[in-house]
Amino acid sequence: RYTGQPQDPSFYYQFVDPLDIPKLQSSVAQMPITGGFPATLHRALTLQGQKRTFEVSGKLFKIGGHRKVIGSIMDVTERQEKLEKLIQN
Repeated sequence: RYTGQPQDPSFYYQFVDPLDIPKLQSSVAQMPITGGFPATLHRALTLQGQKRTFEVSGKLFKIGGHRKVIGSIMDVTERQEKLEKLIQN
């Protein structure tokens, strides 16, 4: 868990850069249709207040009659910084 808390989107969105919230909401809204959401980049603050870039993806499962999302979140800050430097040069 990124925050150490249950992953309620409304809780998580408070850490996400406001410019990135619409694309995350769009990905999440498509889950019932597509069965998951593709890798999506977004910027967020850590609980320590650091600005980082994350890639999140997930898949929707039905387990015991309940829908559950199993996903991953990866800190890709260094990768994005290197990519931006390459693009600038």
